[in-house]
Order: sequence, then C-alpha cells, then structure tokens
Amino acid sequence: MNHLQWCGEQVLSASWFDGGDEPARAIAVSALPWWTDPAVHRVGVRSEVVEVQFPGRIAHYQLLVAYGPGQTEPRDALRDPADRMALWQGLRGDRDPATTLHLRTVEPLPDVPDSAVVEGEQSNTSIRYGEVSLLKLFRRLWHGHNPDVEVHDRFTRRRSTRTARLQAVGRGTWWPSTAGPHDPPLRADLAMVVQQFAGATDAWTRAAADPSSVDLRSLGSAVGEVHTMLAQIHGVQQIPGSQVETWLIDRVRRHATEATELEPVLEPIVAQLRVSAPTVPVTHVHGDAHLGQALMTPEREWKLIDFEQEPTAPISRRSEPTSPLRDVAGFLRSLSYVAWMRGHTDTERAWLDQARHEFMAGWEATSPVPLDRALVRAHEIERAAYEVTYERSHRTEWLHIPLTDLGTLAHLDTRADLRETP
Repeated sequence: MNHLQWCGEQVLSASWFDGGDEPARAIAVSALPWWTDPAVHRVGVRSEVVEVQFPGRIAHYQLLVAYGPGQTEPRDALRDPADRMALWQGLRGDRDPATTLHLRTVEPLPDVPDSAVVEGEQSNTSIRYGEVSLLKLFRRLWHGHNPDVEVHDRFTRRRSTRTARLQAVGRGTWWPSTAGPHDPPLRADLAMVVQQFAGATDAWTRAAADPSSVDLRSLGSAVGEVHTMLAQIHGVQQIPGSQVETWLIDRVRRHATEATELEPVLEPIVAQLRVSAPTVPVTHVHGDAHLGQALMTPEREWKLIDFEQEPTAPISRRSEPTSPLRDVAGFLRSLSYVAWMRGHTDTERAWLDQARHEFMAGWEATSPVPLDRALVRAHEIERAAYEVTYERSHRTEWLHIPLTDLGTLAHLDTRADLRETP
C-alpha cells in the first residue's frame, strides 16, 4: 500500500468522515511542515492534507501523522501517547514564521503531564492536555478562518467568562493538485488550543441523570449573555420576515430529500413555517446549540463550547447572520430528548413544559433580541426535521423522537401522517 492509499483509507474509514455513501477516493496528499521536528525530537509529527474526490466536487481533510526516527512508515499520531506528547512539545517550541505552517500563540502553552483523546466526537478530534488545555483538530478543512477560532479569539479579547480562553491557533497553506501555475493557495485553520474546564460536566449528561440538577433559568441566561456579546461584536441587522421564512422552508425541503419519512407530510409542515413578523433581528449565533454544548464547571458556572456551527457547510455560509432564536430552538429540542430518554411519562412531560419555560425566561432576561415564540416554534420544526435525517443515518432506534415531536409541533396526526418507513 503506497502513502496515498494509506491516507485515503485513514480518511474514508474515519468516524469523522462526512462523505456518507457518496463514491469517494483520495487523489492527492499535501504534507505540511513539521509540528514536531524529527531532527530535534525522537518522533516527527505533521499535518497532511488529503484531497478527496466526490462526484462533481473535491474536499480536503486533515490527518495528523507521526513518523519514528529514520522511518518512512506513517502512523496515526493520535493513537500513541508518546506521539501526542511529542506534538505538544513541538507546539510549545519555536518555528520559522516564513513556512506554510503558522502557529499563533495567544498565551504560553504550559508543560503538561499527560494527554487523552476525547471520545465520541463526530466532526473533529480533540485532545486533552493535562487539566489546562484542549487541542481541537479540524478534520474537514475549508479555505478561510474557522468560526470556532474567530469566536474564541474575539471572546478572549473581551475577557468573556462564558467561553474558553483561546491559547493558540495553527494555520496551514497548501496548493491543491488542481491548482494552476498562477492559482493562489488554500489557507485554513488546522487546529486551536483553548482553555480546558477541568471537572466540568455538560448539561445533557447532568439532565439525563437528574433533571433537577440543571438550573435551566441560569443556563438560558448564560446563552442570552453569549448572544448579547455576539451582537455587540457583529451588530444586529433587521431582515424581512419573508427572508427567514424562505430560509426555513428551503432547509426543511432539503431535509425531506434525505429522509423519505418526511415526504408524505412535507407540505403540511411547510404550511406551519409562516413568519408573520415584517422584520426579524439577526446576528451571528452559535449555530449548533444543544445541551451538550453547555458545560457546568465545579464552580457552578455555565460555559458554552464548539462555535464551529455546521462543520460540513462552507465557511461563507456559516458566517451568515441568523436569528438567535435558532439557538434557543436547539436547546428546547435537546430538552425534549431528555424527556424521551427518561421515559416520556406524564411526569417527564410536565418537567419538559416547566424546563422550556425556565430556559426561555432566563434567555429573555439577557438576550439582545425579543423572544418571538412563534418564530421559536418555526425553528423547532426545522430542527426536528433535520433530526429526522440525522437519526435515520446514525441512530434509527431514536428516529421516533423527532418524528413524534415534529407531529406535535406541526399539529399533525402522527398516527396517520408520520410513518417510519424502512
């Protein structure tokens, strides 16, 4: 197996690979300069960009590859603790700023005793270094600045207490195989290092174990504070309500092309997406909000993480302003999942009603825009339709959750209208 074949196998078989069932093959590999110089350390670690061809498009993915002393055989640098620690030592060292690999250090990276790969991630890969730092490796690379980096950078400059401090950013430059002699290179954020919240637990884990352990009013307030800071940074615009309605309808129709379960009820769902407000305030938002993105620290402070929005969407689309109510809907949908996980009994449904009220009350008290409950519901419908496509592909045993909730949100007779087709 040659190097291109090895890299292609690593990408196409990875849990973070987003190509689905599309035909795909690796066509080129671009090796970036060393993060960890093998001339200085016993191991060399570098990022290698794998170019993958799909029907009608090309995508770029990042592997972190290690090489032993004097060896040409590659290995996944994240599997071996020694390779991960070698990477960290390389990040803490000096490098030539004239190379196509650039590391911007916001604060000195500490010496750490150990490392561990965060399990269960779907789009990227994170490594915990000691109890102070978290390295996030972006797998799908897009030309431009990653929103996750930009948000953490701006929030760090403003000394936000609701997000992790940015500690370092790694950025790479390479020329794709299709580039002509006068074509510019591609530039992308490869990784970032942020503050780690040692001992923190996410709101989903806490709520699923004991719903009473989550103060949803304070969580809503924290989310509203983050929206207010995003609005202060990016400003708030007013766009026609008809434009938001079109966005919602287009997304639901796109979801229906990926899930046959939605086809019989598509038009009744679309009919529930009418936006009556003449204008809607929009700004930059989290974009992928749910309970798993909110951490409670041992000091009982809420922190929000993962501002990358949709990792499979182009950078330009992810930076478009939208309603903060989209994030509110994401948290409300996550609360519904908690009720389902705990049996969806009358007791759990009563808890859900109160939980929704508490979260929205907290958010409304600190948010930069008014709470429009009809628009929240429209965003919940769109989110539930997306969840149907997600569960259909990843967790079919959970497919009944968004299907049933979608029927309730859109006022459908779920027994007659929504069926789980094979």
